[in-house]
Amino acid sequence: MLRQFQRWFLTVLVGLFSCVLLFAAGAPEEEPEEMDPELELEEIAPGVPRSETLILQPQDGRIANPDRFNPWVAPQPLTHGLQQGALDTLWYVGQLDGTWSNALAAERPEYNDDFTELTVQLREGIYWSDGEPFTAEDVIATVEVQMENDGMEYTEFFRTYVDSVTAPDDHTVVFELSRPNSRFHVQFVVRWSAAYIMPAHIFREVDNPVEYEFNPPVSLGQYVLKDYDSAGYWTLWEVRDDWERTWVGQEYGEPGPNYLLYIHYGDASSQTIAHSQHNLDISQLWAPEAYESLRDHNPDYAMAWHEEFPYATFGDPAAPGVTLNTEVEPLDNRDVRWALALTINPVETLMSAYDGAARVTPIANTPTDPYYDWYYGPMTSWLEEFELDVE
Repeated sequence: MLRQFQRWFLTVLVGLFSCVLLFAAGAPEEEPEEMDPELELEEIAPGVPRSETLILQPQDGRIANPDRFNPWVAPQPLTHGLQQGALDTLWYVGQLDGTWSNALAAERPEYNDDFTELTVQLREGIYWSDGEPFTAEDVIATVEVQMENDGMEYTEFFRTYVDSVTAPDDHTVVFELSRPNSRFHVQFVVRWSAAYIMPAHIFREVDNPVEYEFNPPVSLGQYVLKDYDSAGYWTLWEVRDDWERTWVGQEYGEPGPNYLLYIHYGDASSQTIAHSQHNLDISQLWAPEAYESLRDHNPDYAMAWHEEFPYATFGDPAAPGVTLNTEVEPLDNRDVRWALALTINPVETLMSAYDGAARVTPIANTPTDPYYDWYYGPMTSWLEEFELDVE
């Protein structure tokens, strides 16, 4: 049995290595030229005041398809301001503390007793950036357009769970589900991504929503697209004149920066130089030593979530790890899965991949503070005393 497992495991590793080789073979021979980290805002966006602009490094890096702003077809990068400034959905949950926020919805989700019906009350007074009111028809179109077209982000999910979606009035939506699902609403909750609401007055008129670029995007958020780089390095957003007709405006008031510039400078070294030149305000996914270099040379300007190592809270909504298909052999065997789990030293892995600046999670859930309270804490003693019985 052990030899069979070793042969199978070696086969998997060879297959993964082959995939890496194939990917590398299909990649361009040279990386595209990076943005000059010493390039000032005036050279990128003439007339945009630096004092009114927040400059951020997008997590997705350089955008391969910069003309496309349709988030309902994957893969579509979201972290260049599309998600943060223009898109919106029904609810938000704080990634670190679990705080619940009603966004486009006015109340929390309301289920019937057997979780086959979900009623959503929507906020009033919300408008799209082109002046059209946000109504229940937008939520209905978000579901129906994706159900009617293959290959969209939530096509299969909505086809699986939705029998019908109707609107008793302009600010009420009722989902009739094909099977009980107490967590159906989670698809409309922003933790990282979500089923963002699409403008019905646009997508109902589009012949092919899958190919539609949605450029310029119509916004439900506080910002609208002002300009973008045709090479995919930066995207510039400007605050809406009617920002108060967004849910964020209703709840929190006028936004601080008048402009959001998402710009990809390159690797951590380039980002560090850009920060030191005051051409970048916020970065993500840095190696700790990159931040330490910036802090040592610019102590008056560099700031992280925490003063001490690891400097940031790595509550990644997509915790890196291995996911196994338990419906195929031999992964349907629990002992095989345990054997695989025990071949990996998580501490060594995190030290080599993240320099130790990450959280260890014993289950496939985001390692944020609420999950530590709900899941990880109660599992601690069980894990400490766990023994695998190998015959």
